[in-house]
Amino acid sequence: MVNRDPKQCAKAVQGFWNNERDLIKQGQGTRNWSVQEQIEIMNFKPTGSERKNAAAPTYGQGELGEYGMNYDKYEGQHMKSAETYPDFQGDPNNIQALTRGEHQQAHGGDFRNPTNGYYDPETGEMSDFGNNPPENIKTQQLNEVYVESAEYQYILDSMDDQQDAELEQDTSNESVNEDALSAYESKQAEMQNPTDGNTQDVLNDFEQNKAEMENPTGDNFQEPLDNYDQMKADMQSNDIQQDNSPNQLKGESGGMDSGDGGIDSGGGIDSSDGGIDSGGGMDFGGGMDMGGGGGMDM
Repeated sequence: MVNRDPKQCAKAVQGFWNNERDLIKQGQGTRNWSVQEQIEIMNFKPTGSERKNAAAPTYGQGELGEYGMNYDKYEGQHMKSAETYPDFQGDPNNIQALTRGEHQQAHGGDFRNPTNGYYDPETGEMSDFGNNPPENIKTQQLNEVYVESAEYQYILDSMDDQQDAELEQDTSNESVNEDALSAYESKQAEMQNPTDGNTQDVLNDFEQNKAEMENPTGDNFQEPLDNYDQMKADMQSNDIQQDNSPNQLKGESGGMDSGDGGIDSGGGIDSSDGGIDSGGGMDFGGGMDMGGGGGMDM
């Protein structure tokens, strides 16, 4: 057992299955694999491409284990035992595929017995290699080829359906993003023409959601839009409350005294730049200058 290298042994077995996959593509195999076994060896991804390595196929259903059903899989048998012939333990040509029962019979009924030959599953006989290296197993033509089977056609159809669904989803997301951007631009236009009801809280909410709306996705676009609708309602509500509030102090020139939380316009509305000249407040001469760089430049 000291001569056995588990990594080399595993490398040989995996190399055998990869070689078997290449044979199957040519309609051949070291065993006459069924269509289902061929498909399992091919080891397809859901997208239809092959995974890096081939896989050992199942041949039966074992006992129910802790994590579900344990399925019986073909095992890679070292024809020249790894312990006795370590020079061949990493060679894929030293491997043959056997069921668990066949594997045990190849060892004469006891896995502790070394092997040095090819076990024929059909006859149950072992051919001795002697001092020769392991011989390549003779290949045979498969009775059924997976590419011509209904099972494989079903897989292809499933792959096409999945690709169509992914394409449809991509198109849907693109449409959603365009709608979200259009809605954002509309809301942005409203915010560029603020009224006295645009309180600081509303402006802060706008600034927070602006970043989300600049990169909308199917997941996040609806919430910012809903927030905008609420913001608009808040702005309208603030207008009504300020117009009817007896405590609202009007500035001498028609502005609002910021001492009560309003906006000190320092003389009201100066429209010469197309905005509001608020001194330390809002300058909308092409955007929102929150007096000290703390606001929004549109």
